[in-house]
Amino acid sequence: MSTFFFAMNAADCGGCQGGWQTCPQRYLWALRQLNGLHDLCPLFGGHSRFAPVPGGFPKNGDLIILYAKDLHDLEAMIGAGDIFDGLKKILVVADARGVNDRQYHMLAPRYITQAGRDMTELEAVIRKMKNFCQ
Repeated sequence: MSTFFFAMNAADCGGCQGGWQTCPQRYLWALRQLNGLHDLCPLFGGHSRFAPVPGGFPKNGDLIILYAKDLHDLEAMIGAGDIFDGLKKILVVADARGVNDRQYHMLAPRYITQAGRDMTELEAVIRKMKNFCQ
């Protein structure tokens, strides 16, 4: 099982407000420090397709960590939800203002967390999902 990280855009950290958790690049870097995620493949894309990446594209059954910087990103991911069909999803939301519980579940993630939380639990969930599927 391959593991991917998806954010709507690869924003440069200079434009991010509120710390490393609100920047897709910095959050990706922090994820790569976790045990077993050093080869995490980043994907950045628009509403209907993934941007090309050297690590390939997700296949049915792969794990994808969806990073929504804010409500706008989450709504865009929901709008493009069919590109995530067949993938095991984890949703990370950086700024939850304006997001309701129904919106969190529209992508059918297996786990939902906020970017500002300690990554210990997220690491355990990822490890369990990867070990269960191997």
